[in-house]
Amino acid sequence: MHANGRDGVILYLWTGTRGAEIFGMNSSHITKEDDGWWWTIPKELTKNRREKHAVDMRVPLFGRALQVVQHRLENAAQDGRLFNTQD
Repeated sequence: MHANGRDGVILYLWTGTRGAEIFGMNSSHITKEDDGWWWTIPKELTKNRREKHAVDMRVPLFGRALQVVQHRLENAAQDGRLFNTQD
């Protein structure tokens, strides 16, 4: 399987997020905090972006999802994208 597809499926299964959110992941969305690693998806990138009271979506990263994200952070594009078309 292509690396993008493999990692996308792993993140889909471990996080329950949508493909559009996964493939829009950027290094600026990932933080290591006192209680672990977090992926904060900006409201504008979620399906609820048009809802007045919607907020950014915070997703904890652990297990295989964290391994995938950490590997992709090491190889992120210049603009911070974690999923590149060249993968």
